Amino acid sequence: MPKEAEEPCENITKGSQIKKEYRRLSEAVLALILLLNRKRIGEIQYLTVKTSTLMFSQTIKKNFYSLCPKVKRYLQRVLKEL
Repeated sequence: MPKEAEEPCENITKGSQIKKEYRRLSEAVLALILLLNRKRIGEIQYLTVKTSTLMFSQTIKKNFYSLCPKVKRYLQRVLKEL
């Protein structure tokens, strides 16, 4: 999860300034949803913190695993050149 969403999430679980941190978290989630899911902008109004957290953790895992082969190829190419 990006830093902008991690900090408010941690503060909410600690119980400090819940209203302020919830607003920060919802703004971060909204911005990320707009960036990642341009086809379904109307879905934003129906998301909860729990579902958005789950969605972003799954998205990050998928993105990481899709980048792994690219990173491996890049590292192999760079290391061969050395």
